[in-house]
Amino acid sequence: MVDVLVYSAVFGKYDEIREPREPGHYRLITDGRAPWPWQEQHEPPTRTPRRTARYWKTAGMPTDHKFTLWIDGNIELIGDPERIVQKWLVETRADIALFQHPGHDCIFTEARICKSKRKEFPEIVDAQMERYNAKGLPLHFDLGETTVLARRVNAAVDWFNRQWWYEIQQGSARDQLSFDYVRWLMGDAIKVKFINGGHAWKRREHEWFRGGPHRRKENGRPD
Repeated sequence: MVDVLVYSAVFGKYDEIREPREPGHYRLITDGRAPWPWQEQHEPPTRTPRRTARYWKTAGMPTDHKFTLWIDGNIELIGDPERIVQKWLVETRADIALFQHPGHDCIFTEARICKSKRKEFPEIVDAQMERYNAKGLPLHFDLGETTVLARRVNAAVDWFNRQWWYEIQQGSARDQLSFDYVRWLMGDAIKVKFINGGHAWKRREHEWFRGGPHRRKENGRPD
């Protein structure tokens, strides 16, 4: 048996969490109500709703289980959490596992897309990318998609989470713009496994997960 906690964070009615299809340990960190079978961890929003959720996704990751499986609020979990962690983390001996981005392999490309789709103020994104470029982050360093994250509870992951949250505080709340920078910073100190979701994941379809729209559309605010 793999000791895994599935968790998510939803604040300000940004998403409506889906009911999982398999038994397991489920926790929703929220300022609202958690539907069955999610255990409710009620927390007041300490920042804007999106940034509060980002804190719990990163530095606030629970540590009372050996593994965690984070899913964004718009993701439906249809697979067995224990099997997912066994395949993604235990068998690969990885610290973190997540889907490889199905469209491109570069933070700088992702930044341009975020700006073109008005998901963030351009000046926020430009300042962040200029800083990463000055630090030496290479082009095409590969890109993770952070909607689903399987993680071990250990010191390396704790450091990663805290550094990731620091980057979000310094720049965009679009956490996909900072994940791989932190991965690059840590180098061999952490093992990150990318999962190829295939062409189906471009449509947000997978044997273990389904993706849907957010309940409340993002509108380009730097929150």
